[in-house]
Amino acid sequence: MAWSDKLGGVDGSLAGSAATRAREAALPVAAAVAGSARRALGVRTFPFDGRQLPYFVHGYNETWRNERAVELAVAFDWLDARPAGPVLEIGHVLGHYRPNAADHTVVDLYEPAEGVLNVDALDYRPDQRFTSIVAISTLEHVGFDEDDQDPDKTRKLVDHLAGLLAPGGELLITFPLGYNHALDQHLLTGRLAFDQVDVLKRATTLGAWEPASIDEVPRFRYGFPFHRGNAVGIGRRGPAASASLR
Repeated sequence: MAWSDKLGGVDGSLAGSAATRAREAALPVAAAVAGSARRALGVRTFPFDGRQLPYFVHGYNETWRNERAVELAVAFDWLDARPAGPVLEIGHVLGHYRPNAADHTVVDLYEPAEGVLNVDALDYRPDQRFTSIVAISTLEHVGFDEDDQDPDKTRKLVDHLAGLLAPGGELLITFPLGYNHALDQHLLTGRLAFDQVDVLKRATTLGAWEPASIDEVPRFRYGFPFHRGNAVGIGRRGPAASASLR
């Protein structure tokens, strides 16, 4: 239980509400301090795809403490390099860090927010195809953190999303490893049909990340030895060969 909950946050008391607001107000300051400390200690960039990318440090969801420091860095770098065209996001994540993205459709079954379509992504049947489709720290929950568990639903969803890509389009999916073991197994066996797979692992308590081999995937544990994701899988895939809008 969070300290704000102990002060009454869950029951809407004045003390709890004040504690929650104070914590939320402190997060941008904490992010700035954490970012400065990381830079001073040399934790500035991480190697990915032959380049050095700066870590993404933000107050929302305390990215400096978890896998989103690299996931968001990769996602925004990828999006900025993509050709112009409609973007689909599965899971409402990026809008918390970069609001009002142009041509950005968001599908999230569980999170109510303005402009977010609350439908199951596997049932989403749009009347257009997308140049870019992205999902950050979402796939691991599919078919796992749901009432009706389906170990194969992640594979079905990746296939479905590939079918929503326009010619020349690309899908980018990132997810923590060691959380959904069925998903990890799909990655290892190639059932997600990614054209390119990268693995990053957390290397130090300061939040430094480095490349890893896909052969290491079975060894990764979620929440150990570091906070939350200790490794992430990053997959890219082009349009499905038999894609058709239904």
